[in-house]
Amino acid sequence: MKHYSAYIFDFDGVIKDSVKVKSEAFVQLYESEGNEFQQKVEKYHLANGGISRYVKFKVWNEWLGRSTSEEAIDELAKKFAQLVIDNVVLSPYVNGALAAVEAASNKALTFIATGTPDDEINLILSQLELGGFFHEVHGSSRKKSVIVKDILKRFLLSPSDVLFIGDAQTDYQAASEHGLDFYLRKTDYNSDWFEGKPDVTYQKNDLNYLKELINK
Repeated sequence: MKHYSAYIFDFDGVIKDSVKVKSEAFVQLYESEGNEFQQKVEKYHLANGGISRYVKFKVWNEWLGRSTSEEAIDELAKKFAQLVIDNVVLSPYVNGALAAVEAASNKALTFIATGTPDDEINLILSQLELGGFFHEVHGSSRKKSVIVKDILKRFLLSPSDVLFIGDAQTDYQAASEHGLDFYLRKTDYNSDWFEGKPDVTYQKNDLNYLKELINK
């Protein structure tokens, strides 16, 4: 069984089962637009799980013909953050995630690459007392493909020695672009998109197999 020198984890849907928490918050923000528009928002969010919320707000405001100015998007982001942080912290862990993260941190370099803003993911990790398990934490200030490239370069890592654990298209694309093995945390919201995709090394509904992989 293969051993890796580094593990890059997404967060929502991989460590915390919190994708729906964010989906519900996005939908709630657009309550005044009616159910049909809220369904479009939810569908877009679930299909683009790893994309920054700032990008999503711009898309949705464009759909509505509203301002996409920095001020307008920042205001939406502040409201959203208020709704999300506590609910993410309180959401359940993905089955096997804590044990896998702990095992990985004991045997290799560990990183987070998430679409959550940097300050917010650091606050969440601090509240959960998880920050110490990760060598570095990278939020949405950079695209995941850029983060992966940077990690490979700075830590002198061969792509074949790194495993990316994710559940979103952006996770898969970042791993595939740089030749990393990819561990898909398969769910009811992503299984259709990943059906038949190449470059998926492992497909599991939880992270229990990852722990086994690390400890072999």
